[in-house]
Amino acid sequence: MSPLFVRQTHWNIPCTQATLAAGIQTLEKALNAPGRGTPTAAGSSFFANDWQEFKIGTYAGRQVLMLMEVCLGQAAFSPITSLALKNLLLRQREHRFQADYGKKKYTYLLFGYTPFRSQAYTSYQQARSLADKNALLQSHLLFHLSELADRMNWPAREPLTLDQLRVGKEKKSRLGGIFQASFDLQFRTNLFIPEFLGLGRGAQLGLGVVRPLRGVRQK
Repeated sequence: MSPLFVRQTHWNIPCTQATLAAGIQTLEKALNAPGRGTPTAAGSSFFANDWQEFKIGTYAGRQVLMLMEVCLGQAAFSPITSLALKNLLLRQREHRFQADYGKKKYTYLLFGYTPFRSQAYTSYQQARSLADKNALLQSHLLFHLSELADRMNWPAREPLTLDQLRVGKEKKSRLGGIFQASFDLQFRTNLFIPEFLGLGRGAQLGLGVVRPLRGVRQK
């Protein structure tokens, strides 16, 4: 089983969901400054890791741009050598996880989850009952959990489970210039998920943020 490395970097770029794209552009300009370190090909990860997700983090009581970077195996993160980047750096933390999924259950909150493409959302709208709608949500969430587990290369000791789903009021979140249905959820699963990693179609652009539910005894 390969270890999983997650780095959370808070940048000195004020950010909200409405201004997230502008915050990303500000960071991209800094990355193109001389002496940035590892060259970045178009469409590749900024720091040559396996994948990245942008989030809105909180630092010293204010909302700023946060970049989540994930590496599998023994790959090391590229050092930050650019002065432009160092001037934007507020805090950086790296975490190493050795996990799988088995009998232990974890309870999470999921914010701004955007599960549906247009055809699937039509099916959701046409569902006859709330139970049918929640069943559709649960099937999409189970798919995204399975996709995340495969991506992290975490072996299964038991079948992947999902239960105790609670669904908040449907909202509209901007994704790629289009407003799409999003949901705040609470759920329980036997998959361990590092905090702030994302689930759903908008995970790389700040939506679908996973947080553990505090004060709940994990079984």
